[in-house]
Amino acid sequence: MNKIMIGAGALIVVLMIVSSVSNGMQRRKIEMQCKNGDIDICTKLIESKILKPKELIMAHAFRGYHYDKKGQYDKALDDYNEAIKLNAEEPALYLQRAGVYADKSDLNNAIPDFNTTIKLSRSPGVLLAAYCGRGLAEMTKGDAASARNDLQEAKNIVRGNKVDCVTKLEQGLGQPPNTATP
Repeated sequence: MNKIMIGAGALIVVLMIVSSVSNGMQRRKIEMQCKNGDIDICTKLIESKILKPKELIMAHAFRGYHYDKKGQYDKALDDYNEAIKLNAEEPALYLQRAGVYADKSDLNNAIPDFNTTIKLSRSPGVLLAAYCGRGLAEMTKGDAASARNDLQEAKNIVRGNKVDCVTKLEQGLGQPPNTATP
């Protein structure tokens, strides 16, 4: 009973803070709680209507990430879909959504999101993750030729540095590490 009352009291305090915060230290503290995994705080921020568009996108992305880590894939997808509606040109959102689809073993939806990430991104780190993710998905689906192409693209990005996703692709394709693909 005391836990319920304490929990309800904390929720009321959070609602009061979120509804009254417009700028400053308190707002950043709340946003950090959302970023660090407090799904309830993320939800309150999203529902508060005080966030600027970029902040709203981030709140959806953080909440989606945390839902994914908890295995709540449909909720994660809802958040990434909403974030993509707000900014369809952000490659990292497609990459994250592709990861959720992959976690759900829904490779038919993951691969197009990896494709979109590759098309939109100029960031080597994002591109590496997209090529590795797509390559692993293609390998899982039995498309070794496409997976090899993605392995080569990933190797071109890392230029000889050891990276876990490249190693996983090499092992899955039966190639010794740090060799060129045919």
